[in-house]
Amino acid sequence: IKHSVILSNAQSSANYLGVVGLELPTTTASNSNDTVQNNEISSYGYYSAYGVYQSGSATMPGTNNAIIGNYIHDLSDAGVYDAQYSSNMMISGNDIVDYSQTATSYGIYSNSTGNKHIVGNNIYQTTSISSSKQYGIDIATAPPSGIGDSVYNNFIGGTQAGAGGSAWTNTYSGATFYGIYYIKSGGVTANIFGNTVGNIAIGTTTGSNTFYGINVAGGAA
Repeated sequence: IKHSVILSNAQSSANYLGVVGLELPTTTASNSNDTVQNNEISSYGYYSAYGVYQSGSATMPGTNNAIIGNYIHDLSDAGVYDAQYSSNMMISGNDIVDYSQTATSYGIYSNSTGNKHIVGNNIYQTTSISSSKQYGIDIATAPPSGIGDSVYNNFIGGTQAGAGGSAWTNTYSGATFYGIYYIKSGGVTANIFGNTVGNIAIGTTTGSNTFYGINVAGGAA
């Protein structure tokens, strides 16, 4: 899927599918070798939950999928949501903007055990919002063996690409913000370097707010 404008009018705030879905593998075919590149991906009308949604199965995982150079904006839950069972996934050079309309939201979320390459993305918020928990990048599982995940040269914060412009503002009292959250299992070290997390204002002066630039919850990176 390349060089397209892809808009979703969910018709219901309860919609939980992606504007673009790399999913629903069968027993004989998987969602592999797919490229989503240089598109505008957004909600129209009601907010869709995810810009790009990926989901495989234990017997038919999605492999070698790439999400590159897209402008992904105005979602409720996540810009890119890798739900399960993918490997060798590239998420690179995307602008992921205004993805937070729910209590917990993610610029990029990955719960797959395959090697992930999350490189050179801009994640920012152009308008003030109120959300109890936000993640720029959340990698919830890691490979048990082989090459570790790579997360580098991403910009998280501000109202423009490069963490520029005015501050990303979250007015929720008692908000929690993770620029990059990585929880590791197995014996592989992640490569996390060259990322910028900043130009972010969260919470209020009366709430107990928590900010993590990079949080490695177990293991090594």
